[in-house]
Amino acid sequence: MNITRQDTGNLTATIKVEIVNEDYQENVKKVLKDYQRKTVMPGFRPGKVPFAMINRKYGNEVMAEEINKKLSDSLNNYFSENKIKFIGEPLPNIEKNQTIDWKNQKDFNFYFDIGLYPEFEINPLENTEIEYYDIIVDDKVIDNYINGIQKKFGTITKHEISKEGNILKGEIIELDEQGNVKEDGIRNNTSIFIDNIKLKSAKKKFIGIKLNDKVIFNPLKEIQNQNEISLILGIKKEDVKNFKSNFQFTVNEIENIEPAPIDENLLKKVYTQYNLKNEAQLRERIKTDASFKFVIESENKFKEDIFNKIIEQANISLPDDFIKRWILETNKDNLTKENIDIAYTQYSKSLSTQLVKNKIIEDYKIEVKEDEVKDYIKAYFADKIKLDEKKDDKINDKLNDIASQVMKDEKETKKIYDELYDKKLMDLFKTKLIVKNKKVTYEEFIKLTGEK
Repeated sequence: MNITRQDTGNLTATIKVEIVNEDYQENVKKVLKDYQRKTVMPGFRPGKVPFAMINRKYGNEVMAEEINKKLSDSLNNYFSENKIKFIGEPLPNIEKNQTIDWKNQKDFNFYFDIGLYPEFEINPLENTEIEYYDIIVDDKVIDNYINGIQKKFGTITKHEISKEGNILKGEIIELDEQGNVKEDGIRNNTSIFIDNIKLKSAKKKFIGIKLNDKVIFNPLKEIQNQNEISLILGIKKEDVKNFKSNFQFTVNEIENIEPAPIDENLLKKVYTQYNLKNEAQLRERIKTDASFKFVIESENKFKEDIFNKIIEQANISLPDDFIKRWILETNKDNLTKENIDIAYTQYSKSLSTQLVKNKIIEDYKIEVKEDEVKDYIKAYFADKIKLDEKKDDKINDKLNDIASQVMKDEKETKKIYDELYDKKLMDLFKTKLIVKNKKVTYEEFIKLTGEK
């Protein structure tokens, strides 16, 4: 058997695997001999069916299985021994691979295309400057939250004519270019919150209308909020940009929410565990909770900004065409050549982030040990059942057993490893990077992130 590599581009190559009769014939005979021992056939004693008959019946099938095994093992060994890192999976080269004649052919050539991992360097973290946004919990944040919970537990009233603050319920239908109902277009029973329409000219269309009135509008142009549009149309957020047509909305109900008063009844519904007595205590509780939530949001943006900056500095190249082909091959039911670019944008960003993450882990020698994973699991379950494993040997033994059971689940264990690596990366970033803290309001932070 012989394996050779021919580079076809900066980050692509074709692997040729030559398998000859001597590479697989011995294993084929062993399998067929085993079949012979086990086969029961009329006219023959058990195990005494002639080998030639077994070979005629099972020979081609067994040969194909053994060649495939040999092919898979040899490729894996070749990639491992030559330390070849490839993206996705090897794909059969359609042009070079020929139709196989399993009945007569003895020697075989197989060709596979691969996309190679790019080599790149990253700037030292110590020389990289990044902003960390400290989000201020101001009165506007607290007021907005209080208004939200007052409406959530408020009283719904029905109206005949719409005004600001109303909720309009009805049916939305997609129109074609001539303004007619589009065949097989979107049709959805939905709700439109007038206050969520940011464009003033669009909002005016929905104010002062009555039951059964129809409004024609273009969500993509006039609402402009992808989250809101996806809810109104009942589609995925990533699909919003594909719907540029006009829609007709027919009003079936007009509702208004009368805010609930801030009293002990509301406070019990919102924060049952804190026994709040008045609005001042409610505002303090919201401030505490928002501060905790905003730290998480700041950390997420901090991490995202770091990777975006490092990726930009590293100028990472990817085998774009190969990756698109691989994504199409593995998602034939969901993707076509027409919409591959959307999926590729998401995948390439995710891949670049993972490449940078791996590079930093390698350069800065970050390691997560098995004992750390075990301690993480033990601490999680000890906290869940409010136990201190250090005070009781039996409890500690029990937690060790639980940890051992959890670690048998490879998928769950990988998630924990990833989480611990992420934590160590964040600790590294905060100690190595030049971090510039900047105070911002939540409104300013939203504009920075680009979406709510």
